[in-house]
Amino acid sequence: MIKKLRMPLDQSEELFIKFLRFNNFKQALETRFCECSMGMKKLLTLALGLLYPAQIILLDEPFLHLDQENQDFLSELLSSLHASIIVASPENKSLKGFEYKCLS
Repeated sequence: MIKKLRMPLDQSEELFIKFLRFNNFKQALETRFCECSMGMKKLLTLALGLLYPAQIILLDEPFLHLDQENQDFLSELLSSLHASIIVASPENKSLKGFEYKCLS
């Protein structure tokens, strides 16, 4: 039996408010999805995925198609989560609050 996990309402609300306060996200919410840039689509899908609780989060190139402002926002948001986060990326990008390990 698969059980739906629910994030405590206050943590879910806090994440959603962070996204809403981010100017680029507000703009994306007012645009049809098919008209959004690849970066905005990435940000919107990440927002939906991060609203569900998880102990481990796997992200495949989460910064692809994001400009520097959006990369900084996402990096800050990810560092505020209480989860283990594994990022797969060909870039050797140092993220604030994260430890870099190369697995081969």
